[in-house]
Amino acid sequence: MTQALTGDEARGGSTADGAYKENYQYDVWDHMNARTNRIWSKPPDGFTANYINNRNHDPLSLWQYDADGNPTRDDNGPNTFDASSRKSSYNTSRFYDPSGFGHPAWQTAIDTNTYDGDGELVKQLEAIGTDHFDSYWIRSSVLGGAVIFWKEVETDSYHAPGSSNTIQLASIYAQGDRIAQSYNGNVTFEYEEPFTGRRREVEPDPLGQEVGSYDAGPDDPGDVGQYPEPNALEPYIPKNGEPDFINARRVVNGVDRAKLIAGYAEKYQEALKNCGYSAKGK
Repeated sequence: MTQALTGDEARGGSTADGAYKENYQYDVWDHMNARTNRIWSKPPDGFTANYINNRNHDPLSLWQYDADGNPTRDDNGPNTFDASSRKSSYNTSRFYDPSGFGHPAWQTAIDTNTYDGDGELVKQLEAIGTDHFDSYWIRSSVLGGAVIFWKEVETDSYHAPGSSNTIQLASIYAQGDRIAQSYNGNVTFEYEEPFTGRRREVEPDPLGQEVGSYDAGPDDPGDVGQYPEPNALEPYIPKNGEPDFINARRVVNGVDRAKLIAGYAEKYQEALKNCGYSAKGK
């Protein structure tokens, strides 16, 4: 693939109204050595790479490798690997406001990973100076390692000493497919298109990067894939009132298999009620 277009540009037009426009270039060994992309109305950006002996050396003095071919240093900084060549620590970044005054910016972070016996990531400790964002995953062996619960505990100078902020995300599956997620107790039902695998309100580019399903504007420097969208389920699943699970199906694909999906929703609601939650609110 050398080009990916959306919106009017995908139909031969020139109006930049789609989620992305991306161009790719490769060397003779199929390494991607150049990419330019535009995400919604944000300014274009991209990258270039130079491969020597099947290793990225752009620039030559920056990238370094161990005897197993693992990059011990890349353009983000140093990396370490365990005996199974899994990345155990590396530099990354997080978009947040360390002061708590409403002025978020990209902050350099160091992540340290822990894996289970199956090689799946189960713990990640992220440090930005004295601030910490520690994540934990619980996976299902029956579902092939699928994540059924994720928790992040934030401890930073903005919170009082000894306190922290916690985010929890639980997933529920039916017949092997994820049909809903609970984010800090707020439940969102999902539907995956059978042919494309695309989920509602999720817009990945061809490389799998989430770009968001609407234009957040060119000036916000945050992650475009994380902006909240209007709640299309509000007319059917109000904060106060009885949920209409059958007609809530209309936000995805009319009322196709509405009763079946509603049955899943009712079972999930019953489970949430037993834990002190419901579609009518906590």
